[in-house]
Amino acid sequence: MASTADDSTDGPPRALLIAAIAIAVGAIVAVLAVAVLRQAPAQQDPVPIATVPAPQADSPDCTALMAALPEQLGDYRRAPAADPAPAGAAAWRAESVTEPVILRCGLDRPLDFVAGAPTQVVEPVAWFELTDADRSTWFAVDRPVYIALTLPSGSGPTPIQEISQTIAETMPAKAVDPAPAR
Repeated sequence: MASTADDSTDGPPRALLIAAIAIAVGAIVAVLAVAVLRQAPAQQDPVPIATVPAPQADSPDCTALMAALPEQLGDYRRAPAADPAPAGAAAWRAESVTEPVILRCGLDRPLDFVAGAPTQVVEPVAWFELTDADRSTWFAVDRPVYIALTLPSGSGPTPIQEISQTIAETMPAKAVDPAPAR
């Protein structure tokens, strides 16, 4: 009796071969979809930024700083500010953190920044810190304008390090000028 191609017993059954190919193609499509979704930045909701007095927000120093701000600060990505956005302000948001990092440029000297107040140097920038329960605000106090960087609790050192580098590259240092002690 002659054998036909359909009766061949060489290899796996045709249905099993088709199922294996379908599973392999499905796995490849799934891997590619995950890779595309991980690379595409998620559209972020605008971040509301409270308006605070910033009389020098439109100064050339703040304009230069705003133009040089990085798109990313560690795990935080630049996020749009909700309208009306105050002049001299920027925000970054991390996927796993609800509170954003907020930068404000051109502020008045902080009221608590008086002679004898401790400062900390990060990269070549001197900072004065005010701490709240769930965040801290750092003020760059050795530049032509005051800059505030508000960080959520647990944000780590990367945001302030990277902002310090940007400040140092865009603004000259000046002597620290605290208010007289009260």
